[in-house]
Amino acid sequence: MEQIAEKVITQIKKHPQIEPLLTTIAQKYLRVETLQTQHSDSADFHNVSVWELRAALEAAFQAGTQLGASVTAHMDNFVATETDRLNAHSD
Repeated sequence: MEQIAEKVITQIKKHPQIEPLLTTIAQKYLRVETLQTQHSDSADFHNVSVWELRAALEAAFQAGTQLGASVTAHMDNFVATETDRLNAHSD
């Protein structure tokens, strides 16, 4: 089951909406233009107030909840397929 959990996490991280969503939240709430490393202290480190951080975390939580609901069926199918595959190999 641990293998399945790791694969599910990998699938979620690969979701095409994750990067644009996180970038939008960073731009809107934290005044951070990109989440890509710029190799510059002034571009890679930012002063952020606690209320901005809280707003960004709340937005990320809300977006994650909505995104999670939209991919639940896909993940359920993926987990069932992986479970069947693992069970077939263990016989």
